[in-house]
Amino acid sequence: LGTRGLLIDTGRSFLSKEYILSIIRNMASFKMNYLHWHIIDDQSFPLEFKAYPEIYKKGAGWLGYIHHKTDCDQTADVGKYYSQNDLVEIVDYAKVRGIRVVPEFDMPGHARSWGIGDASLTVDCTKWKQKKIHPVKGIYTVNVCLNLKNKKLYEILSKFFQEMSTIFTDPHWHLGHDEIPAECAAEGKITNTDRLHFLHFVMDQIRNLNRTAIMWDDAFNMVRKTVGNEDVIFQSWHGVT
Repeated sequence: LGTRGLLIDTGRSFLSKEYILSIIRNMASFKMNYLHWHIIDDQSFPLEFKAYPEIYKKGAGWLGYIHHKTDCDQTADVGKYYSQNDLVEIVDYAKVRGIRVVPEFDMPGHARSWGIGDASLTVDCTKWKQKKIHPVKGIYTVNVCLNLKNKKLYEILSKFFQEMSTIFTDPHWHLGHDEIPAECAAEGKITNTDRLHFLHFVMDQIRNLNRTAIMWDDAFNMVRKTVGNEDVIFQSWHGVT
């Protein structure tokens, strides 16, 4: 891809629109050309989704201290999130400075915030959640996967991808596919067949939108054996040997 890039993570720590614009200005100063934006994670869904607003309205600030809710006001109804107008402004601001904005919609793991607005979208893995509560960080680090057996999930994702395609126009989208929690999936009776079905669905969606998928290297073996590596760019976070 010929990239000189930077990754930002707003799923775990909210960055204001103005701050992101300042990052882009500084990237341009250093001749960087690729902003990998990890937008969504277990900790928050800070992204306006017009077709299903309950997902971001409930998911953006559900942990409070992550996406503070307005001015750290824990009684506010909605946590901090990016409106679609914000997203368009950021993408356009980057484009005129020669910087691509590649969104990362991490799935099917790291998806707990999806289920805050609609509990049916994620696996109800009670034992896993209890097991993973950290003595200091509490529920912050609990990774929950999407409920791949729920037909409604696929309807929602199709609309989500369609909405995002009008905003994130880069030909590459990052789809995560890392750290799918096996014990959580097992509680929800998610099988390899379900995972393969999900993978094929996502790849069909991406192809129909004329996008190329990027995934973390966790997905390499499953992709290689099913949809074929030629359709996916793999990004390594485990290191290179």
